[in-house]
Amino acid sequence: MTLSVAMCTFNGERFLREQLLSIFDQSRLPDEIVVVDDGSTDQTMAILKTLTADSKIKMRLFTNRERLGVVQNFERAIQYCKGDVIVLSDQDDRWHPRKIEKIQAAFSEKSDLQLLFSDVSFIDADSKPMASTLWEQKGFDRRERKEWQQNPARKQYSFFQRDFVSGNALAIHRDFAKFARPFPKDRSLVLHDGWMLFLAALTQPEKMAFISEPLTAYRLYDEQLVGVHLQKSLKRRMRMWKPVNRWREAKQQLRRLVYLQEELRQKKVVYYDPRALDMAIEWWKVRIQLLDTSKLSEPVRVRNFMQNYKKFTKYPVGERLGDLVASLLRPFQPIE
Repeated sequence: MTLSVAMCTFNGERFLREQLLSIFDQSRLPDEIVVVDDGSTDQTMAILKTLTADSKIKMRLFTNRERLGVVQNFERAIQYCKGDVIVLSDQDDRWHPRKIEKIQAAFSEKSDLQLLFSDVSFIDADSKPMASTLWEQKGFDRRERKEWQQNPARKQYSFFQRDFVSGNALAIHRDFAKFARPFPKDRSLVLHDGWMLFLAALTQPEKMAFISEPLTAYRLYDEQLVGVHLQKSLKRRMRMWKPVNRWREAKQQLRRLVYLQEELRQKKVVYYDPRALDMAIEWWKVRIQLLDTSKLSEPVRVRNFMQNYKKFTKYPVGERLGDLVASLLRPFQPIE
């Protein structure tokens, strides 16, 4: 089995060296590192060329003539990779020393595995560890992971609920990489990692797997191009109790699902469960209508909607309560 690393760079001089050195120090070295730069104007390319000259790993460097943006840049980097398994890498993180070794073991153990992901820890701009992991923040807990192993259909509902996997924690088989292209172009609705996770969960969930430990130290800092945000304060969490914020979040999720449905239609994919995505879209439509019109008392329309909170939200009791409060406050805080 051969393994490639697909890395994208753009003005990454600040942390690039640390990220690459953590790859050079792997217990199982990758067979190649493919780097596609998206038109950096700092010292990124100079750092890459210096490290390439000193590296024991085969490194192939490419530069885009025009800026592509993060989604299409990763699509290009993945396309250039020659390995059986492709491990995605950002330019500013730090890898666990046995990351590639553990990824290889997972793909060797499950011969039909197409997509693998792990948890991530967090570090700050000074490479100091931060509290919590991504799964702890997003609630991908032991119970849900057990449900994943028992029922492949459960996986798609996890992604209907929220994002809990970051692109720097992904590894994909080259066959899946080919299947996933072309990537959607509207990055305001879905990034490259979200697209691949969604595609796998809806079409071949039995060929997805995870490693229940952080294999990447995800760096959080002010200047990063794309990233997650830790829930740091009660005030920030309470924002979602306001009707306007709940409504906007629901609208964005519906737009995302409809957009993904159209992308999947164009690819003519075969769904694992053909009804699931339609059900999710309908549920979010009803939720928006109820938040907008404050008609949570309509029993015929609401009965199925209420029963499906568990399917389409991570915390159904809290979400029901939040929608009820938002509905009661709706006359005093107009949506528009």
